[in-house]
Parts: sequence; structure tokens; C-alpha cells
Amino acid sequence: GRKARIWVMVSSDDSHERILKVAEEKGATVLWRDHYWKEFNGFNNAFRDPWGNEIVLWVKAGAEPTIPDNYTRE
Repeated sequence: GRKARIWVMVSSDDSHERILKVAEEKGATVLWRDHYWKEFNGFNNAFRDPWGNEIVLWVKAGAEPTIPDNYTRE
């Protein structure tokens, strides 16, 4: 059924890698890693927590982003 997808901007003193690692340790399932969304100019990763909530971690890509080759894209 329908559910909310929660978007969280990762602060500059943290990283999506660290957050995903801790989330997995606490029982979350990673939905995707290393994705670039051009329309919003951001890098994102996502996980589903043990209660079924979907969390998307968002990092600003910057004015002239360099997108790593391993990133998927919209």
C-alpha cells in the first residue's frame, strides 16, 4: 500500500555511508546506494527501517557536480 517516504538532508559534518552502516547494524535494509538525481542536483541513498519506513539520505551535489562512474542516474 501507500506510505510516506522520508527525505533527510545529511549535514556536512556527517556522511550517508556512516548513516547507512549504523542503520544496517540496527536492522535496516538498504534499498539503494549511490544514485544521482539531476533534477534535484543531489546524491542519494535509501533504506527501509525495521518498521517499514523508507528513509532517503540526501547530499547536495554542488554547483558543478562530478558524478562518480559507479553512481546510477535518473
